[in-house]
Amino acid sequence: MKLTLEEVKKITAGALEITENDGVFTFCRFEKEAMDHYAGASAGFCLKSKASSSIRLDFMTDSDRFDTDFSVNYGSSRTYYYFDVCVDGIIRKHLGEEVAWIKKGHISLKVSDYIPHDGKEHRITLWLPNLAAAQLSNIEIDDGATLTPINYKKKLLCFGDSITQGYDAAFASKSYVNRITTHFDAYTVNQAIGGERFVPEILLENTSYQPDIITVAYGTNDWSGTVKSYFHPRCEEFFAKASKIYPDALKFAILPLWRADAKSGKQKYEGSLDEACEFIKEVAEKNGFTVIDGRPFMPQSPEFFWDGRLHPNDLGFADYARGLIAEIEKYI
Repeated sequence: MKLTLEEVKKITAGALEITENDGVFTFCRFEKEAMDHYAGASAGFCLKSKASSSIRLDFMTDSDRFDTDFSVNYGSSRTYYYFDVCVDGIIRKHLGEEVAWIKKGHISLKVSDYIPHDGKEHRITLWLPNLAAAQLSNIEIDDGATLTPINYKKKLLCFGDSITQGYDAAFASKSYVNRITTHFDAYTVNQAIGGERFVPEILLENTSYQPDIITVAYGTNDWSGTVKSYFHPRCEEFFAKASKIYPDALKFAILPLWRADAKSGKQKYEGSLDEACEFIKEVAEKNGFTVIDGRPFMPQSPEFFWDGRLHPNDLGFADYARGLIAEIEKYI
């Protein structure tokens, strides 16, 4: 049974728009006005806005078979892509390549290869790559099989830079955002962009997505790449606007994590990373955000970073997410 656009919409989490053209499904994690902003931004930001970060097909079915064709294109400065396929929350397949652009392929899963065939519904989750733009086509399950959308416990919205987008989790499901998503069984929209700074333009007054929880994790690029006279008002505008648009949501501001070059003196900000974090903290708290200092959750060792200095790898994300989850749980 080949799934229709309406069926795909019902079982997709993390995409605010899904379109079909000649049988190919395209997923977007931004609303049109925000995408228009990135269309007019730098080529790199425009590219990253098309990445499928935290987007997944997620559903219950008694089908023994799940198949889909895929294509991937650039969605970040990285050249790798990986899919994770889970059955009942456990990764059963992990596939992709380190250097492969532009790439097409096929994903095939037989549930009974992993779980004795019992005729019951099982949860199938296909995590799309965080750092590539993935499209799907010919999404199929067994003829006559059930297709039940997930009733998520929470709705989550994440803003941030490369670390929030998923740099550099090799396993799509293991970025810190996706670990939080899994832990809280949340429907998550991830609007992070690698290299991004506080960007109030993507906060939409007429947004259709109203989350229960918001996380904001900008600051490291603001500190390294901008002066106070630009950083400070942008930060203040972002938090004030977010507070107004999402008055009823639990709101968390996650401070920038440790970076190996924090004392190099090469940043544009007139002050230390600690001073920048203190400013973000004051502004966030003034606007009703609970501040989480993520720095203590990351081991200050290059083995926990993909690049040895800034972007966590899967091992680093595990520690980072564990600490964030413990803090968020205090308020839920």
